[in-house]
Amino acid sequence: MSDERQRLGSWKAIARHLGCSVRTARRWEDQEGLPVHRQMHRVQASVYAYADQLDDWRTRHEARPAARPSVAKDTGASLAVMPFAFLGADAASDYIADGLTDELIARLSRIKALRVICRTSSMALKGTDLPARDVARRLGVSHLLEGTVRLAGERLRISAQLVEPGSETTAWSEQFDGMLDDVFDLQERIARHIAETLALRLSPGEDRLLSRSPANDVDAWQCVQRSRQSALRWRRDAIDDAVAQLEAAVDRLGHRPVLLAALGRTHLQYREAGLDLGDGPVAAARDCVDRLAQLGDRSPATHLLRGWVAYLEGRVIDAIDELETSLEGNPNDPDTLGLLANCLLISGRVDAARPIITHLLSIDPLTPLSQCLPGWAAILEGDFAAGLGPYKTMFDMDPGNPVGRLFYIWVLALNGLDDQAREIAGGFPESQRNHPAAGIGALFDEVLAGGAPSAPGPEVLQAASATEMFSRILAEAYLLAGDAGAAGHWFAIARKKGFNNRAYLLEHHPFAAVAAAALESVL
Repeated sequence: MSDERQRLGSWKAIARHLGCSVRTARRWEDQEGLPVHRQMHRVQASVYAYADQLDDWRTRHEARPAARPSVAKDTGASLAVMPFAFLGADAASDYIADGLTDELIARLSRIKALRVICRTSSMALKGTDLPARDVARRLGVSHLLEGTVRLAGERLRISAQLVEPGSETTAWSEQFDGMLDDVFDLQERIARHIAETLALRLSPGEDRLLSRSPANDVDAWQCVQRSRQSALRWRRDAIDDAVAQLEAAVDRLGHRPVLLAALGRTHLQYREAGLDLGDGPVAAARDCVDRLAQLGDRSPATHLLRGWVAYLEGRVIDAIDELETSLEGNPNDPDTLGLLANCLLISGRVDAARPIITHLLSIDPLTPLSQCLPGWAAILEGDFAAGLGPYKTMFDMDPGNPVGRLFYIWVLALNGLDDQAREIAGGFPESQRNHPAAGIGALFDEVLAGGAPSAPGPEVLQAASATEMFSRILAEAYLLAGDAGAAGHWFAIARKKGFNNRAYLLEHHPFAAVAAAALESVL
């Protein structure tokens, strides 16, 4: 039996298995009984541990109820981790700096007493020349974390400083040196310095979470960070490259949960970017979900991926369960919060969605689509005028987003502001004419001008057949036109894809009287 057990023969191997730094593993042995053994030699002792014993220890500790933080949630401490600047000679390695930024945000977000601005809002100010005080005002935070990263070969140097914009003083600064293999330890040390400087006392559960990284080794971490930077360019060639990187890493390093979860989410980027609304991306993501299930992984990233797939398959209740589970381990992830809020809204649970939306806006104030969610909640309860402000804010922040433009057209039409809606509908640039949002926007324009809607183009038909959002808005264009049959057809598809807010359609909708019988038949 003992010959079959996996034996880890060094502190580095033990820390890698636990997903923490060597320093943390040593502290866990000293303070929390981590089962590490020693073998005595003439000069010194070597350490080893058995993987099954470490797994049992971790299961017992993670099952403990988290102690209540000694600092209340509303401490006033808030932080934005600004994008670290890469100063290395190899520009192809600049993902290291962005990856470090992401990892620090993720680690610090695990502290309940600290409100941390998410990546999307921090990255929106990358390269800005705004003074620190103005940046802090826009993000609504009390502190900024800034820094630089140098990589020379395998040697890593990180300089970090914590700034108090109000007083324009530096609360803390330090330089950290090590090898690239030490990146997890360096990330943890920076995060702990921040917590100490802000006088944030950690609960035992937060202390353990602060020590852990989703990647168990530097190779996997580098691959996830490099592929993420490619996928976030939202171009087909960039997403293709990210998928290829992750698939190669899976072949080289094995079926590691952090790689499979990243691979599944990257496949879904094709849909989120509007590049492929067919079944392919969802099928590829579902394959990753199946492989993660075989591994028994229960990480927040895995539950988020499962939630996305369930939502795209129209299983909204299952999606809500997965997303709520994901938030238990990662309560400040903006992707999870945004998708959960939308799932609650389209399933009729508006009151449950409101605190999720409030929290999302507090950590992600600069993402345009986050801004429209309060308006979406108001509209679903029949307050159409209250939807105008949030959707205008969203549109003004990102007028080049075709989906955001369509949303604003729809809200203006709901409020009877036909001329304004037509003006916005005429603003799609030539490069977006084949986008499904532009096609549906053109239908609204025709109907608001008093004409009959043209037959939808193939890009509109594909998008509306594949997604809850496009099918629902297309149905509303037909309601506005008085075409109950077409409206009923597309609302039936929206319902199949997960939209099931009966009160909105049958009680609140201003066009519902036109097609009440048709709506009843599909609901």
